[in-house]
Amino acid sequence: MAKQRKNIPTGDVAVETGTRSPIKTISWGLLLIIVLLAALLVLAGREFSGMTFQARSVKNSILQAVESLNEGDLSESFRKLELADEKVSAMEAALETPLHIRLRSIPRVQQKWEQYQTLFPLWHRGYEEIVLYARAFWEENPLPEEMSIQETETLVAYLNFADGLMDRLNIFTPELAAQDLYILDRQGKLTTSCELLQQTLDFCEPYRESLLRPVAKMLHDVPPSSIKTDESFQVRALLRYLDFIEDILPAAKELSQALPEAPFAGQLSGETLEKLPALVEKVSGFLRSNEDMIELARLILAGGEDRTYLLIALNAAELRAVNGFPGQVGEITIRDGVLQIGSFDSIRSYMKVSMPRSIKLTPTEANALIIPFKSSWDVCCLPDYERAAYIWSRGCEEMLGYVPDGILSMEPSLVQKLLAVGGPITLSDGTELNGENATRLLQHDFYYDNFTADCNSYSADSIANALFTEVAALTMEQVMGDLSIEKLSGYLSILRDGLEESSIRFWMEREEEENFLKQRNWAGSLQVEGDEAVSRIYFNTTAACKLSWFLDEELTVEEGVPNKDGSITYDVTLTLTNTVTPEVIKASHSYLIGFSAGSFLCNVYMFAPDGGKITYLKGGGSVGYGEYMGLQFGMVYGIILRPGKPLSIHYKVTTAPGVEKTLQVIPFRTLKEYWPEDKPTADGTEPEIYTEYTESPVTEEPTESGGTTDPGGSTDSGGSTDPGGSTDPGGSTDSGGSTDSGGSTDPT
Repeated sequence: MAKQRKNIPTGDVAVETGTRSPIKTISWGLLLIIVLLAALLVLAGREFSGMTFQARSVKNSILQAVESLNEGDLSESFRKLELADEKVSAMEAALETPLHIRLRSIPRVQQKWEQYQTLFPLWHRGYEEIVLYARAFWEENPLPEEMSIQETETLVAYLNFADGLMDRLNIFTPELAAQDLYILDRQGKLTTSCELLQQTLDFCEPYRESLLRPVAKMLHDVPPSSIKTDESFQVRALLRYLDFIEDILPAAKELSQALPEAPFAGQLSGETLEKLPALVEKVSGFLRSNEDMIELARLILAGGEDRTYLLIALNAAELRAVNGFPGQVGEITIRDGVLQIGSFDSIRSYMKVSMPRSIKLTPTEANALIIPFKSSWDVCCLPDYERAAYIWSRGCEEMLGYVPDGILSMEPSLVQKLLAVGGPITLSDGTELNGENATRLLQHDFYYDNFTADCNSYSADSIANALFTEVAALTMEQVMGDLSIEKLSGYLSILRDGLEESSIRFWMEREEEENFLKQRNWAGSLQVEGDEAVSRIYFNTTAACKLSWFLDEELTVEEGVPNKDGSITYDVTLTLTNTVTPEVIKASHSYLIGFSAGSFLCNVYMFAPDGGKITYLKGGGSVGYGEYMGLQFGMVYGIILRPGKPLSIHYKVTTAPGVEKTLQVIPFRTLKEYWPEDKPTADGTEPEIYTEYTESPVTEEPTESGGTTDPGGSTDSGGSTDPGGSTDPGGSTDSGGSTDSGGSTDPT
């Protein structure tokens, strides 16, 4: 029988017998709610775990971008940052879904959401104002593999960009540092990077005013490329750079010394850390070691005011007391601040052969030193360059109507030294001149290849002149070409050495500028302060020839013997040899070997030290004594130095009483150091070994003090003032202005 359900009335509610109790129903409901809440919390946790994972992914992209930046891979660095921005945008969109909006009712979720909402705008502003700003600049201005000063526009752009980037970072970095980055970076790597960035900004800030901005402004206002064009220099720009470098060098040194301790030093390679100190040391070392040459350059450049200088290329193939005969002459002009080196021409284009009318030779000059010529060109026979250059300047005034502001003369060996630094040049006929062959080509080959025995001397002269002119022009072009600190240092070293050994000589018209040279012993003066133990020897050819290439000399100075008055006497022997061979004589034009069958006609002068004397002179010619520029000298004149016949000159040099230094005898320079090692003769055979010795009769000089008969008939002390407007180192009265009788050499 089926069981019947009974309804038990309970007020308004009917209770069904045999059903679930109310407590159980409530319990099941609560359980369901708990399960739903648990599921919601798990879902929220998972969602925010996903956000945390994405945040860490953003962090990793940022750190990878920093690593690529340290490695110099800007393209990869920007790609990683772009990827990080995409992840941030995805996170931002995910947090705005309906589910995440409902989840914000949970306090922990609300807290994290608020943290993200603070970081997202900061990220977007930093990405736009810094990352996109840097990327746009980099794409418009690709960084060269090697940034050089010649890339002025790019360099200025990068300096200005760095300045602007620092402004942006100085605003953004403190704001970023103030944020709680734990939500993105529990390990603290981003926080550490942020701190490093702030420390880097603090380190660099002082150098913005002392280096970055001044350098950017200087490069913008005066681009280095504006200093030099193909044919000229902007003097004021060059001087402005000299001043600027000297001004910023202290700050640059400070930065280079502080760099190894910089907060970012650990992120840089050892090579990178060494670059700036090496550059600063290179520049400061250049300025320090060339302080004297820079001072000379400032003197010559004269602040950019108008100047005209003569540049004389001496020809040592025709040896004279100032180291050669003046062959090619060029003008160095400064006009409106622009320096130019003009074309070279023969000396006859700058002065007449006759002595300038304003010049009065002293008796010693006329009758002992400039014999037999007495022409303006042949004042190169004077051992005092100051006097010779002064006379040349007056010759230029008489012919061209202006007095040069200075005269610079150079030996031909200088070309070889310059090309050794600057690189070779190639002439129009294909001949290459370099740091090993230039002197031989200029002083031998150009002559002996063209002036053959049967040549047309006019044609040969034209060819040789054209070659010399081309060499001068191309050498100057090479020197003024691609300058670097290394090349400039090399050129200045050549200049310094040349001034000190007198292979380069300078004379200045203005007295205060000439005194600057004299104080440094750069004026080529015969008498040099402090030379009380220095005796010099000078050589003059006295007939037209180009035989000096073949001249050899040997010098022997015996140990000094003290005298009762405190002076010391030294025995000196000078042996001269003319090494020209019969084959060369036979194959060569008289323009080269002269009219004496290859023999040198020459005079030799031995000058005593200051306060000293030359005595007991004997040698292969007539002997005489005199005084010039305050120094006593002895001379052997009328020498005929025959091929293969060594000739010795013997004499005694006595120092002034009380001189303790050992005597230094400085002979004239020959070209033998530029001879080929085997020195082949014209027919390819080895040269003879000359052993025959013949000494001409001599007139002995007693050993008493100097001041004896001058071969010109008077004693000359030199040094009076010439009315030309500047101090003339010679200048006593003489018949002056004589015309060359035809014996002077050709200016080639």
